[in-house]
Amino acid sequence: MLCGRMESMAAKEWVLVTGAASGIGAELCRLFARDGSCIVLVDRNRSGLEKTSAGLAGEFGAQTISLVYDLSFQEAPEQIYRDLQIRSIEVDVLVNNAGFGTFGNFWETDLRRDQALINVNIMAPMLLTKLFLPSMVKRGRGRILNVASVSGFLASPYASTYYSSKAFLLSFSQGVATSLRGSGVAVTVVCPGPTYTPFDWHNAEDGAPPPRKKYQMEAAVVAAQAYRGMRRGRMVVIPGASNKVLALLAKLLPREFALWLLTFGQQKAREGEVKMNDVRRPPH
Repeated sequence: MLCGRMESMAAKEWVLVTGAASGIGAELCRLFARDGSCIVLVDRNRSGLEKTSAGLAGEFGAQTISLVYDLSFQEAPEQIYRDLQIRSIEVDVLVNNAGFGTFGNFWETDLRRDQALINVNIMAPMLLTKLFLPSMVKRGRGRILNVASVSGFLASPYASTYYSSKAFLLSFSQGVATSLRGSGVAVTVVCPGPTYTPFDWHNAEDGAPPPRKKYQMEAAVVAAQAYRGMRRGRMVVIPGASNKVLALLAKLLPREFALWLLTFGQQKAREGEVKMNDVRRPPH
């Protein structure tokens, strides 16, 4: 079911990837394109989509469609679904990769930002799965890859909305995957830890990304492990040995102790963030 240039539309494998303009999403697109799939790239970043699409066409000769949608709007998933119906494209692989986080005391974070996070991290994957899964089951084949996080095994005092959104995606994926056994359709959820992507480049000066920290994995490595796990029909993929240990500890440690450790670590991170902002604050 690969997307050869001379094959009919029905014979092509079509892959839909959200958050495809950069990071893990863009790396996953490269892997699908390498193996001959046709790709629908979805992101709100038009220039990023154009760059990724051009790269896939130039390197692999891939057939791509770029759709500019902002998944923080709850109507976006249905609009994407209708758009592809009009084009007579059946999605064989759905990759719910788009996501973002907020950081701070919950009562102090912006309400609209938290609402947008819920729409992008929870509602969009759930709605896209709801829309595209029935036809996969009917055809007796298909794959869904949900990009959660190792934080889905934990709770956070300063990123409670983000952590809980990934906990939802982890639980949701496992539940749906179990219900699909024997159907020919598989759901995989990947739970990466800290990854070097534009997700954390918001403090970069002059648009230049900061150096990768030692504990951060490369987006290409995370994508490769997620891709292999999805093709093999694995339910849960946790890239990196340290992240596997963290997920195990999250299950074994008392919740209160795990929260204490996270509180200590994230307080240090907040202090570092404040100091960095003081350094970069322009003179009055």
